Amino acid sequence: MLINDILQRKGGIVISIDADASVAQAASIMAREEIGALIVADADHRLLGILSEREIVASVAQNGTLALSATVGNIMITHTPVAAPNDRIEEIQRTMTVGRARHMPVVANGHVVGVVSLGDIVESRLQEKTYENIVLQDLARAHVLAA
Repeated sequence: MLINDILQRKGGIVISIDADASVAQAASIMAREEIGALIVADADHRLLGILSEREIVASVAQNGTLALSATVGNIMITHTPVAAPNDRIEEIQRTMTVGRARHMPVVANGHVVGVVSLGDIVESRLQEKTYENIVLQDLARAHVLAA
């Protein structure tokens, strides 16, 4: 299965924020949308970075409530791995696991077209394994009936 299969299932909505926005604004958006990360992009939807709950918590731990008035650009991760729509889910799962990333931007032609989470990956792999199990059970039944 491909990353594009996940994007088609969940939709291509990308919730992004400007690098000049405050961390408090980012936290508010994340809470309202019930998401764990925001894409930081320019006006042309080109990836600048990613901001997750992890960066916000680390910043608050280091700077206290002053962290909330800092800009997203000051605490975002700028060197994040990205996926392409035609990447295999298994490869991206490995990259996310090794890199300890919970969210990965999906980029096509230089523009952010989606985001996949580790939860999306796990759900997709579970569906794939469930389908494989059903097929194998059907084959086993067909083999017994043919014998």
